[in-house]
Amino acid sequence: MFGCIVAGRLVQTNIEQIDQTHFLFNLEDGAAINHIVIFLLPSNPFPEGFSATVHFQWQDGPFQLLGAIMNSKPSAIFRLRGQFPGSTPNPFVSSPSIKIGISVESTDLVQSQIERLQPPTSSTQTATRALTSISTSIPVIVERIVKNLYNYMTSFTTENLPEGTISLAMIDPNISYVPLRALKNWQERLLSRLNADPTFIERESD
Repeated sequence: MFGCIVAGRLVQTNIEQIDQTHFLFNLEDGAAINHIVIFLLPSNPFPEGFSATVHFQWQDGPFQLLGAIMNSKPSAIFRLRGQFPGSTPNPFVSSPSIKIGISVESTDLVQSQIERLQPPTSSTQTATRALTSISTSIPVIVERIVKNLYNYMTSFTTENLPEGTISLAMIDPNISYVPLRALKNWQERLLSRLNADPTFIERESD
């Protein structure tokens, strides 16, 4: 029913169902996670009048509300960086996993909980939730990512290949070529921009 994306990792759909209305994702190396995307699978919309709140739990602490998803907003990006007091990512040692809880409730109850979410008011509130929601549907986001890739890759096209790359007989003057490293550069550039501003893809021009 739900999916989860962590930047740099495979999409997760292996959610644990606790009961009819409660679900749980376990995400390894929690302190290394900056943002997550929680989305509703297109084949499993909420029943009419229902939505879901999204929460996270660090180690043995209480579950904290991040935000919500609903049929009218089937995906959302949540920032987790800075939500783990006393934890510093270590590239040589994996940190404890975090739990992402999803609770299916009436839409009225979900909206009342979201209204109580307030943005941080001072630098001392490091445990306060930070939420950035994306209202754009998943197909539109995917289309914009593909367009972003196309525009980036075409900026590297060339009809002049380095000497010795392929034989002259195989070169078609009507075909443009793109260096493979451009794809890796695009991936790094996109992830860097998402970490800095998760909503930038929503503002990409059509």
